[in-house]
Amino acid sequence: GWIDGLGRPQDHAELLAGHYLAAVELDRSGELVSGEIRDRAVGALTDAAERASALNNFEGAAAYARAALDLADEGWPGRPRLLLQLGKAESSTAGEGRDALLEAAQAFEASGDVALAAEARVLVALGGYLIGREDELAEQLDLATALVANEPVTRAKATVWSSRARHAYLAGRYQEALELGQEALAMAETLDADEIRAEALLYVGGAKYELDQPSAIDDMRESLAVAKSINAAAQITRSLNNLSIILRQDGYVQESLEMANEALTVAERFGMRASVQFMRGALPFQLYERGRWDEALTAAEAHLAEIAAGVHGANEISSRLARALIRLARDDPAGALADTEHAVAVARASMAVLPKYPSLAVHAYVLAATGALEAAREAALEMAAMREADSNKTSFAGAAIVPWTWAQVGLLDEMLAVMGTGRRTPWLAAAEAAAAGDWGRAAEIYEESGSELSVAFAKLQTGLDADLRAALDFYRSVGAPRYVRQAEAGLAAAG
Repeated sequence: GWIDGLGRPQDHAELLAGHYLAAVELDRSGELVSGEIRDRAVGALTDAAERASALNNFEGAAAYARAALDLADEGWPGRPRLLLQLGKAESSTAGEGRDALLEAAQAFEASGDVALAAEARVLVALGGYLIGREDELAEQLDLATALVANEPVTRAKATVWSSRARHAYLAGRYQEALELGQEALAMAETLDADEIRAEALLYVGGAKYELDQPSAIDDMRESLAVAKSINAAAQITRSLNNLSIILRQDGYVQESLEMANEALTVAERFGMRASVQFMRGALPFQLYERGRWDEALTAAEAHLAEIAAGVHGANEISSRLARALIRLARDDPAGALADTEHAVAVARASMAVLPKYPSLAVHAYVLAATGALEAAREAALEMAAMREADSNKTSFAGAAIVPWTWAQVGLLDEMLAVMGTGRRTPWLAAAEAAAAGDWGRAAEIYEESGSELSVAFAKLQTGLDADLRAALDFYRSVGAPRYVRQAEAGLAAAG
């Protein structure tokens, strides 16, 4: 028709699909949109789904793919590709699409199309992780690997290797992540595949950071730059999120928060609901660190209510830890303990290493702060045992409450000896200063890192009049009566 003469087909794919959708809506009997017209409509909708996906319009891509599947016969030869488009779009928006992707993978495997079968299995793994369903992650990646292991260098193989690097990194297997990521990076560069290159750089950089190798953060920044250069929304959010985490570990709290905000903005702009929910899980702790405790509490309770309602199960730990610390500060120790106990249970069940350490650390702190010193000691020893069993040492990024806890349970030197075996960070240097009895120096290090929260807590420990007054001002501003009383008691004792 006339639309076909407008220029490049990809530029008007969605316009053409819209006309066919209008025809389908008008054709209540189903007699007009049939035969050749139906086939053309399905083809147009398929093209529109691919075009929308390329433009990061994931909800539009899913809508076009569903409409095409509704029109097409079960035996239509393009059905597996449509299922892949639908699953990819739903995975990007809501972490869903599992059934469509598995059906697509099986169909591609049956027809011998190993590249698309592997892509579908990788997407199953990724979508499941975003919504907190890790049970199939390793299995799907193993199946994808088996499909392409003996293939030459292809986009599919590079994608699988990059996804395996991601899985190894999340599981704390940093040397394995580095090796897989470097292999994926080499493949991506050979193929001139920038989106795969961006993902591989992200996990190469993350692994280098934990292995204390040079250019780690530079690689992660390059990952972000490459993703932005091709407008790959999903990869932009991942690069921003991971870079935010590493920057915080390296003592750049303010820049870390800026990266996290940008990641959430990008995910919201492109309707990536699963990513939005995942990042909103981290938001309460970020607000807590900034001293915006009322907002943090509201955000935590909204996120946890969604989880309780069955919306998703991702990033629950961060919200619970933020709420626990605010509850403790506001004289609700029972509520704080309930949150940390739940966070520890979730962390223990997770394959990801990173959440395990803060979960145990905050749990131990709540226990120690409420006088349950033996239980706090057990939590600290569990963290030490996990660390000693781990050949890849995750860098220490514990806030000021962590060395304080270890001191309360008589394990400060022992815990520093265990936890200080990885990459050196400002958090480790501050903990060492606290161990030497110099909380004033610890406060200076926390201030250089931009952590107002740890600065206030460290100043609360020095016993100096000026420090206690500064801590008192901070804790009054956030509404923390527990610490206000401690600061006032310190000032009274100082005379």
